[in-house]
Amino acid sequence: MKNRIRTSNHFKLLAFLGLVCAGGVGITGCHERSHSLADRIDAIMVKISSRLNLNDSQKMKLDAIKEEILKIRSQHADRRNERFNELLVQVRSDQMDAKWMKQQVETFTETVLLNSDRFIELIADFQKSLQPEQKEALAALLQKHKEKMKAD
Repeated sequence: MKNRIRTSNHFKLLAFLGLVCAGGVGITGCHERSHSLADRIDAIMVKISSRLNLNDSQKMKLDAIKEEILKIRSQHADRRNERFNELLVQVRSDQMDAKWMKQQVETFTETVLLNSDRFIELIADFQKSLQPEQKEALAALLQKHKEKMKAD
């Protein structure tokens, strides 16, 4: 039961950061393919910083989240490329291998869980540093993004 609760809390925090990043992408309009992930995250961070009027300490916490995202992504770049090439083989085949697809989902889930502790710690630290009015401003940005994306 404790693992389920812990995993549930991890998921909530990951979802929170995902929403922050997704909200930032929606707010900044960074949908062009020519931007690197680092450029898109920078644009999101600038928007969040200005909209929430973050102080230097909070900006450092937000930057730590960015650095963790980029670090994790770079650590898995080779494997991500391999999986993509395997996906192309599957797409070109007569029938996709459901067992292979399920294994990819399981591998991705394991990777997320392995990397989640530090990531969640950084998100929680950032959120804890926000003043009540900043939390409200962030919630409003997320709500605006949800409405813009017509998410349920």
